[in-house]
Amino acid sequence: MYNGVDIGSNVGHFVDEFTSEIADAVDTNEAVQITQDLVRAPSENPPGREHLAAAVARQWLEEAGCEGFEEFEEFEGRTNLIASWGDSSSGPRLIFNGHLDVVPAADADGWDNPPFSAVVKDGKIFGRGTSDMKSGIAAMIEAVAALNRVGFKPRGHVQFQLVADEESFGRHGTEFLLRKNLLAGDAAVIGEPTSLMICLGERGAYWATIHATGRAAHGSVPEQGISAIEKVAKAAVALHGREFSESHPLLGKPTLNVGTIAGGTKVNVVADRASISIDRRAVPGETEEGVQGQIEAILEEIKAGDPDCEFNIEVFGFAEPSIIQKDAPIVRLLADSVESQTGGPPDYYGSPGATDARFLRNQGRIPAVVFGPGIMGAAHTVNEFADVASIGIASKVYAELAYRFFSTWETAS
Repeated sequence: MYNGVDIGSNVGHFVDEFTSEIADAVDTNEAVQITQDLVRAPSENPPGREHLAAAVARQWLEEAGCEGFEEFEEFEGRTNLIASWGDSSSGPRLIFNGHLDVVPAADADGWDNPPFSAVVKDGKIFGRGTSDMKSGIAAMIEAVAALNRVGFKPRGHVQFQLVADEESFGRHGTEFLLRKNLLAGDAAVIGEPTSLMICLGERGAYWATIHATGRAAHGSVPEQGISAIEKVAKAAVALHGREFSESHPLLGKPTLNVGTIAGGTKVNVVADRASISIDRRAVPGETEEGVQGQIEAILEEIKAGDPDCEFNIEVFGFAEPSIIQKDAPIVRLLADSVESQTGGPPDYYGSPGATDARFLRNQGRIPAVVFGPGIMGAAHTVNEFADVASIGIASKVYAELAYRFFSTWETAS
């Protein structure tokens, strides 16, 4: 159902001469060049310098025929770029969403090439953000460029939402657009790395720091103090890798990882402060309140066995789980486009990690599917890379998807 129009009966395996013409209009070399230019605009988060990548994206979007550019920033340099291609005066809106920020390159000396050099070698393009997810953005831009070349005139428009801060829960990116009532559309595609598979759902994430308090004493008489390190270690053992009863058919069970531990001031002082940080992944049906209540109950069990344990939970992030059904019209259109361009039906999966799709699905009520050329296992790694051929395929899939989307709408309405 798009804008009150039921298009379910019109979603079929249609292929006409124009879809082949659109695919032929895709220039993979150009898509790779866009990727390189975006990667060479370092937008590591933190600190977040998305304005550098936004400026590059805008140049390529203009060349592709986009108009209606707007930039929104909650803080200086944290740019969210919106642009449109097509007829925004009527018809549906198809959102192409992608994040401009990348995780830090970390140990640059460990890379075979400088992390922002975007070197192409052996059919791959290397650099921070190649897979996650500047190749996805590049493929989306190239898709619209191809549609523009063949003269396709949709009744409706593609809206690009190129956002900040996805790598840090999206507060200054897609969530910021949500708070400004700027998330509106009839369907959306998020170009995150999926290795050309279709991602239907994702687990959520609850991030918190658990603080333990104790009583300081001289290290030579530890019995006179209460070690916060000992207490927080009990919490770490009870929480890490814990089995949960909740389960989801696509996304499996929740998980919990203790990611950091810190405490103490000096080797000869009983620590009166210590903490651990936890990453609890949530499945559809779970809420932040429910997850926190579960964590609190586990800590209460520890306190029941050791009254000296004192804990305090500080939540610093929660991303909701989200899902779209396999038979949703936008998913079926995407699946048909993938099969048309690859010669075989797509694979589907659920992601253990969260993306900005949750904002579009849960709060925006927009049917959103995740699909991109990036390699899932390469994201965030040293020598991150994307496959050149996959970038070209994704460009063709996005272009055919947009054509099918607008053609289906016109048929239905």
